[in-house]
Amino acid sequence: MGYFLGRVYQFLLKVGANPSKIRFRQHMFNEMAHYACDCWMQNSSPPMAG
Repeated sequence: MGYFLGRVYQFLLKVGANPSKIRFRQHMFNEMAHYACDCWMQNSSPPMAG
């Protein structure tokens, strides 16, 4: 899982996202779909660049 989080982070930097505004959050058990065993969400505060 860490590999994919790192790849997403690298992609966001390449497209101009501000590193200080990127965060990843793991969903709690009661927020996931019934078939999921793990789920992460990426948030960026607008604006992406700058």
